[in-house]
This record gives sequence, C-alpha cells and structure tokens, in this order.
Amino acid sequence: MLQEQSTLGVNYYVDGRIRIAGDQVFRPYAEKWASEIRSVGATPMLYLTWARKATPEDQGALNYAYMRVAKDTGAQAAPVGIAWERVRKQKPFLELFYEDGSHPSAAGSYLAACTFYAVIFQQSPAGLPGKISGIPVNLETGKEEPEKNAMLAELSPQQARVLQDAAWHVCQQLRKAGGNLNLTPVPVPTAAPLPEGTPLVGAELEGTWSGDLRFYPPPFLPAQLELRLRREGNVWKGHLALLYHSQDQADQALDLDDLRVDEGQLTFTDPQAAQKLEIHFRGVQVRSGELRGHAEASMENPDAPVRLVGTWQLRKK
Repeated sequence: MLQEQSTLGVNYYVDGRIRIAGDQVFRPYAEKWASEIRSVGATPMLYLTWARKATPEDQGALNYAYMRVAKDTGAQAAPVGIAWERVRKQKPFLELFYEDGSHPSAAGSYLAACTFYAVIFQQSPAGLPGKISGIPVNLETGKEEPEKNAMLAELSPQQARVLQDAAWHVCQQLRKAGGNLNLTPVPVPTAAPLPEGTPLVGAELEGTWSGDLRFYPPPFLPAQLELRLRREGNVWKGHLALLYHSQDQADQALDLDDLRVDEGQLTFTDPQAAQKLEIHFRGVQVRSGELRGHAEASMENPDAPVRLVGTWQLRKK
C-alpha cells in the first residue's frame, strides 16, 4: 500500500490554503516504488487519499494523479478519496475529518478501512461491525499504549451502513471501468488575476496604506501589511511593515530597496520575510484609495519544494 500526503509532494499555498500543484514530484517516486514492489512478485496498491476539508475542489487533481500512475504502472487503486467525496456531498452531517481538517476522524478512518476491504476482497463491507476496540495510540507521542483498550470507532448501525455503502459503490464503479478511471488533467489553482489598474498618480499614491496580506498558512493568516510611500524628486521611497499577530513570529519592518512605480503598477521585494522567504510583490490601483496585488515566493527543496502565491489589499489611511 503506497500513500502520499494529500499535497503530492509539493507544499503549494494559495492565499494561505494548501492546494495541489500537480504530480511532478509524486509521479516519479510512485513509479520507483511500484517497480520495487513488482520486483518481488507483489502487486502495488495506491492509497488514493482525500482532499483537505477546506479545499474539496482538489479531489479531482488527486484522482487524476493517482489514476494516471496506477494505469501506467499496473497498480491497483484504493479509491478512498472518491468515497470521501461521495459521503461529503450526500451525507455532510457525517464528520470525516479530525479537527485539523486534514487527518481522519474515527468515521473517516472507518470509511478508508471499508474501501480497502472492498478493493482487497472484492466484496461489500456491509454488515461489518461499526464498533471497534483495540490498543490506542497516544496522539501527543505517536506511540501505542498496549496496556490500554479503547473504543477506536463507535458508529451507529445507520452511520456504519452509509460508509460501507459509499465504499462499495465507488469500488464497483472503479471495477466496471476496468480498475482505472479515464480522467483529464486539472489546472493548477492560482490567485485571481489582477484587474487593469488606474494610472498611479504621485499625489494619490504618497502616504500610508494598510490592509491584509493573504499569503501565509495559519497561524500567520492573515498578516497585516502596512506600506508607506513618498517621492523624493523623481525617486520613490517605501517602507514596509508586516504584522503577523503570532507568538511564533516577530513582526517585521524594512525600507524597500527595489521599489519601482510605473504608470500602471508598483513592485517591491521583501528579501527576509517570515520563514526565510523572499517575497515579490506586485500591485495596481483599482480605484482611488485602494491598492490590490499579488505576492509570490518559493523555496527550492528537491524532496518537498515550497511555493506560495497570495493576494493583498490596502486602503489609504
């Protein structure tokens, strides 16, 4: 059973929410692991995971990535995420997520287990018990507590049947399709495009602007951004302040060395922002007294690259 996090190996954030940026990291490693598994005479199975609670629209990208590599490697796919999508749409009262919006609740784990059962044994999980006890895991240490026996899942017969039926339904669909769904690529999500700005008139632009930067994930979202602009002759000067409202990150203030103001947009860089990022800002004036813009940053890491795209909106004080 091969599982990737529901980010496919790239930490990609849009307005502070983690999103799917494609399978360029996931795919080659999935192929290597599948090859190793086949080399010992076993059949690889891919654990097709679920989209995070805040971004259900990313399920299509996960489905495409897993199904594509399953088809190309001859692996089986356990369509857990597809079953989650079905339950979330049809029975939203059943909470599948743990409080962090990423990991499964007891019901979510039960749905995953039912899907594995249906795929492996090719039979319906209907009738399996909804109450399961066993050795618990300490959530703080991540270690088993063998001296204890706890109720790991305690679902009503009605709840258990909903999850069993969802797992069996999607597995039957997948089997009828020959074990793989013919899906199309999903575009990588980006920040909304900026509108065409109004001319940046010096007298209107000078002064102090304040608003929100939607860029970092929690606990830094949103950060407050303050921008002070002034003109000395034909040269623009700027001062940037970022207020994170977090005990884990000190606020930041700096003079802008590369501030540039053209007729239609302004650009500047924060070279030493929180989390050691270099953030590139670009903005336009959408109307008198209001600036909107994009912010972008990236960190190269061959194992888990990081890319952030965000938006900011300022009003003149």
